[in-house]
Amino acid sequence: MSVFLTKELVDKAIAEIFDEMSEFTLRYQKKGFHVVVLDPAVPYQPIHYQSTTIVPPNYILSERSCNEDKWAGSDYKAVARGKAQLCLREKMNSGAVPRHMLRSGDVKWRGGVYYNGIVVAVSGFDSADDEAFSLKIAHRCEQLAEEEYYSWHDANPRQSFV
Repeated sequence: MSVFLTKELVDKAIAEIFDEMSEFTLRYQKKGFHVVVLDPAVPYQPIHYQSTTIVPPNYILSERSCNEDKWAGSDYKAVARGKAQLCLREKMNSGAVPRHMLRSGDVKWRGGVYYNGIVVAVSGFDSADDEAFSLKIAHRCEQLAEEEYYSWHDANPRQSFV
């Protein structure tokens, strides 16, 4: 588990942007959405499942849904996790993965980002909007982790190792 990017900090980052996402859902009459953030400190191991959209629970640092009862046939959670899995495996944004690299079971949509090792995926909006919200959350996660690191560093100025 990451020392400076904790579940609490990721939950804070999601919460800061969640209201904007919820408002966006209402404004554009979307059913809802799902957000997933993976732990950047869990070393990637190739996952051999029938479906590549399954992300092992130990990879997930945090996730949150909005209006899950209104999804009606849309599994935004599975799609968000699939985008995250693709980003983690290829170490790039899901929309940037060359189409010739997609495997059976991969999600075809944009909306997942790989930002300085932080993987965030959103599903429920148009792909470009999913990606924009994912990037906002990833960037905020990085900011909060940096703040946490400098707080720790200031409290431990002579400590060389985390």
